[in-house]
Amino acid sequence: MKHAALIVASLALTPGMAATAATQKADWMPMDQVVRKLGEAGYTDIRKLEAEDGRWEGQASKDGGKVSFEVDPRSGVVSERTKDAKGNGRDAEEDDD
Repeated sequence: MKHAALIVASLALTPGMAATAATQKADWMPMDQVVRKLGEAGYTDIRKLEAEDGRWEGQASKDGGKVSFEVDPRSGVVSERTKDAKGNGRDAEEDDD
């Protein structure tokens, strides 16, 4: 049963990963390295990580809240867009090297 669940999960991720690979440039930091840097910076539950508009974008949890973030694909610097109580986005620059 575990094996079947892993197969289903990997098949669900495959189309999104293929689309990300198509938009990712050769000089970009690989996705696994971006995930590692985000984890080192305190981000958890990282999801929807994709190459978009010349940068890595995604959602995660940090400090007990949900955030959207952008990562410079070459330097790995994280820019965070948090959501306030009204659901409005506001930029909060973070320098998580």
